Amino acid sequence: MAGETKTPRRVLPDGTPAPDAAPDSTLLDHDDLAQLYQALRSGHAVGLGANGHVYVHQEAGTAIDAPSQAFVEGKLAEVKNLLHMGFAVEVHPDGTINANNPDGRIQYRSDPNPALGDEERATTRAAIVAGGNVGIRPDGTVEIVTPLNAQRRPYADDVDRVMTELDHQISSGNLANAANSGAGLVISVKENGDTAFAYHDQPK
Repeated sequence: MAGETKTPRRVLPDGTPAPDAAPDSTLLDHDDLAQLYQALRSGHAVGLGANGHVYVHQEAGTAIDAPSQAFVEGKLAEVKNLLHMGFAVEVHPDGTINANNPDGRIQYRSDPNPALGDEERATTRAAIVAGGNVGIRPDGTVEIVTPLNAQRRPYADDVDRVMTELDHQISSGNLANAANSGAGLVISVKENGDTAFAYHDQPK
């Protein structure tokens, strides 16, 4: 439209330039939000594109409930920022929000339950196998960045040790205590191939 300009180029979490996105005014505008909520209340998942388009999935399930809708509403600013960075975003009626950048190296998963569920564990394990770095925010949001030069972990025992340490961080209360203090857990691969567990202040 006349007078509109492209969103300024942003930088992805791994420092690489983000692709161009649609103008700010076309991302999650009034009509997009109306379409989003209408679909979620009818039990449909919704895809959001960096091109400003809204895609309603055909399959219908259980309609979104009030707590899940409140969670999604609280994440809208973050979703818009993901769209700005060229991510494809999916919003589901249970409140789950998934996003991936175009080459799939950066992933985002968030849902109303702050606990690490089966889906988050599977996503985390797959990231560790692929040599990716995993961040778990205080609200349970999982963010994954797989470096371009990532080295896969070929041995299941190695991956199992990392997951066992993650389970210890959960069962010991370390993860919950850190979250209450506004810190999230970062699981990263060191230069020598070892895995580091560290807590850092992170957005909720």
